[in-house]
Amino acid sequence: MGAYAQHDIAEEQRWQQHDAQVGKDEWIRDRADELQAKWPEELTRLYNPFQHTSLPGLRSEAAQDAYAEMVDKICLAQAEVDWQNKEWLGKDWTP
Repeated sequence: MGAYAQHDIAEEQRWQQHDAQVGKDEWIRDRADELQAKWPEELTRLYNPFQHTSLPGLRSEAAQDAYAEMVDKICLAQAEVDWQNKEWLGKDWTP
């Protein structure tokens, strides 16, 4: 086997790894988006109306941004776990 053939094989393997990583990243992002859809969009929706005191800063833009970031991180972490379970249980597994 010539040097060019070995180089082509190595290059093809790198592209396959790249494509597999891109597919994994897309699956995880899609799954995280599915999970995020189950959360309330606004932080104020988590407010307990039976609680007699108001939480300070709950309605601020900074609080909403922090809430959105927290939900995104939680959903991404769960999507990673789902991906690992998907690989463990088989390709057809759907949570």
